Amino acid sequence: MTDQQGRTFVVTGATSGLGLVTARELAARGARVLLAVRDAARGDEVASSLRSAYPGADVEVRQVDLLNLRSIRRAAEEIGEEEAVDILINNAGISMVEHSVTEQGAERHLAANHLGHFALTALLEPALRRSPAPRVVTVTSYMHEKGELDLEHVAWRRRYTPMAAYSASKLANAVFGA
Repeated sequence: MTDQQGRTFVVTGATSGLGLVTARELAARGARVLLAVRDAARGDEVASSLRSAYPGADVEVRQVDLLNLRSIRRAAEEIGEEEAVDILINNAGISMVEHSVTEQGAERHLAANHLGHFALTALLEPALRRSPAPRVVTVTSYMHEKGELDLEHVAWRRRYTPMAAYSASKLANAVFGA
């Protein structure tokens, strides 16, 4: 990866896994990195660790719960105050959780893995458009191949299995990213 100085990245799910590795690599290359995380305390630990590893790293935490539209709106307003967001990396996700639905009535896999990112992306569009070359990266998995979307039944109250719900959310990611 080349030098990323002067570019602002938003990385969801930056406290572990691929999101953490992405944030670390971006910080190492001089990017301004906004860690969009559900758990602000864990985000603060990651930010502190990155600043220690890369003195001068420009890393900040933005709390966002992708299961909650109010939280997404608040985070987007806060992030939208940036001069520009150059790249949004929609990475956060959950897998293999028991059935439950959000306040808005969507099954949690679909809400966290896709709908929350869809809303965040739409709300950050003005900040992305202020960038000379904005990009949105949406992470999915090969499990999209097994997914079936039924947008008439986003609560998955019938025939729920964690694998089917996860796969459907990954299919939604793939379609969104196309």
